Amino acid sequence: MAETPTAFNTHTLYNHHARELRQANEAIAQTKKYLDPESPHYLPDYIGKLEAIQASDAASDEVAAKIVAAKANLESYQQRAEAAQLVIDAGPLKVNELETSNNVFLSPPAKQDEYLYVLDPETCQASTINWADVCSNPGQAIEEPEVDFFQFTGKKDIELSGEHQTDAVRVWNHNVRIEGLKITDNRSYTDAHRDAIQLIPPPIHRFEDGVYIRMADQMAGAILKNTTIEGCEICAPNGPLQGIFASDGMYRDLHIRNNDITTQGSHSIAIAGLLNGGEISGNTLRQTAEGAVPTITLYPARIGGNMADDGVVSILSFAENESGLSYESVSVEGKPNRLVKADGVEVDLGVDDARNMLPDNYLKLAAGLTDFDYDTYLADYSSLTLAGYRERDPFGAQKMEEWLALRTDEFTNGREDGHPLGPVSGEQQKIGERFLTPALAAMKDGTADS
Repeated sequence: MAETPTAFNTHTLYNHHARELRQANEAIAQTKKYLDPESPHYLPDYIGKLEAIQASDAASDEVAAKIVAAKANLESYQQRAEAAQLVIDAGPLKVNELETSNNVFLSPPAKQDEYLYVLDPETCQASTINWADVCSNPGQAIEEPEVDFFQFTGKKDIELSGEHQTDAVRVWNHNVRIEGLKITDNRSYTDAHRDAIQLIPPPIHRFEDGVYIRMADQMAGAILKNTTIEGCEICAPNGPLQGIFASDGMYRDLHIRNNDITTQGSHSIAIAGLLNGGEISGNTLRQTAEGAVPTITLYPARIGGNMADDGVVSILSFAENESGLSYESVSVEGKPNRLVKADGVEVDLGVDDARNMLPDNYLKLAAGLTDFDYDTYLADYSSLTLAGYRERDPFGAQKMEEWLALRTDEFTNGREDGHPLGPVSGEQQKIGERFLTPALAAMKDGTADS
């Protein structure tokens, strides 16, 4: 019989095994309380005392029932501990194999068409733990050391291949460094939504009574902090691979230095929402014989993403705020960026700063806001329920429901010929089915109000 494929619900293979080890370690810690002979709660001792009582004149149905329950609990604890020990015994080998092969941030097989590597918060933190030490003494409290930064430990040469592979590396955590990486894509295609290195802010969250509460993600204006991409080579001579790219959320202390990028597309370095502390210096962008002139372009931060074509809000400037958010000038640290044209002529390349302008492709579908009060917005966004929004802005809530109904109908049934937004794509059909249809139903029946 063929082995059943493993179902992964983590972003990386490494974190899948790290989670298994965490859970096994926790199981051993919890069951040790009842299975360790040195524990005051050692269950066999308790059962022995009950059996002694049952053998005396104090025997009763109640004591007999307690003996049955205690033995059932003992068997359950033993089975749980044995299963956990099997994971502990096998876990280090799997983790070490990924560490040795420089695949700590490798995605599971089912996700490798979407991205090959990702530095997400959970995997980054798991990579700092000494799993061999944990497994040599299971049941201990796991030490998670604080580090100044997370270094990408992956194959230094990555090649995108196959018909459907999109992103090579995603940075989805603060304090990340990617250095000396080579990404190659020799495929021919026209789709300009594939990225060599994509930046994504991790969600803003808080804990209430130990429960994780997500406050905002990249589509809602989360901020990625302290990222360095240096000394990397990106080569896509036959397709418009986007080199270093960020479209949603905002970015602080982003350093893009001394990278060499060749791609047929113009988006060699394209960052939306770059705030304070930005440096883009010493990069070389190379134009291909049939490609567009590559650029370094900064766009305004956007809220809303592009899931349903429209409703995007671009932040053109910020009001004074406690978070100190603003669009500051970008440093080149005395080392200019260079453009090598298709004919071999080399010139200095400036940074096209369009952060205070609404992008042309959004003019009919979006709005640009100036003096944006980010702190007040985030406080409202992370706490306001749909019911509260209906009460505060009934007109806005009505229009949102009308918009959702329109897009759901279009994504389900298609658009008429000649529609300004064009025909509905297969991706949009899936979005309609997975997100818009259930969202509309929840909005109508009130289950999304709280």
